[in-house]
Amino acid sequence: SMAGRVGLLGLFKRYGFERLVVFLGVWLSLLAESWRQNQILIPTERESLARLASDLEDDLHDLQGNLGRAQHGLEGASWIIQAKVLEEASGDTMALMLAQMGPCSNLGENTSEYISLKSSGNLNVIRDKDLRQDIVGLYEGRSFLRWWHGLDCTESEAVLDLLAEHVQFGVPPVDRDGPGSENWQLRRHPTIESIPDVRSIFRDRALMNRITRLASMRQALERAIRDEIERTAELQYRANEAAEI
Repeated sequence: SMAGRVGLLGLFKRYGFERLVVFLGVWLSLLAESWRQNQILIPTERESLARLASDLEDDLHDLQGNLGRAQHGLEGASWIIQAKVLEEASGDTMALMLAQMGPCSNLGENTSEYISLKSSGNLNVIRDKDLRQDIVGLYEGRSFLRWWHGLDCTESEAVLDLLAEHVQFGVPPVDRDGPGSENWQLRRHPTIESIPDVRSIFRDRALMNRITRLASMRQALERAIRDEIERTAELQYRANEAAEI
């Protein structure tokens, strides 16, 4: 009947409205909670990004030092290869170039904030998906550069072993200047006190071939470090920008 239909409609309107009110209440509550969480997470994200940017600054400093050593090593090795062609070199200059060529370096990463976020499962605190992926890509993609550094040190030590037959080594002084000084490069290698016969180095095919291999390694390492500096500097800029938003 008409009265029955009106009664049912009234019940539907009444309870439907009540359900709508409940739904809106729950939705608004969830919205408020989400907003509250965002207000908490935003400062956390900014602080985390600021720490990441600081870590990347340390990495850039280390990479610049490694680049300088790779360049000096390449220059020293190239000079020796050219001196063999000219068949002339003084003992003092040869000793200087051998010392310049020798030292290798390792990749000294500061990964404290990244490891902290990764181990705690909090990488998602960085809301920008592209930035988050690029941060992961940078840190997880450095294995190749570490391999280059390791190979470079292997070649450097091999040259040092072959060189022992031709030079008189000495123990380096304990007190040395800072990283910007020339002597700092000698910190992991003995000094070269004298070279009895400079031309004996040129006649040692195994040694000269190893020096050539080292020069090739340093050339590739220099390029790899330059690429890593570019990637790291770009990511640091983006992290700083995101931390300030």
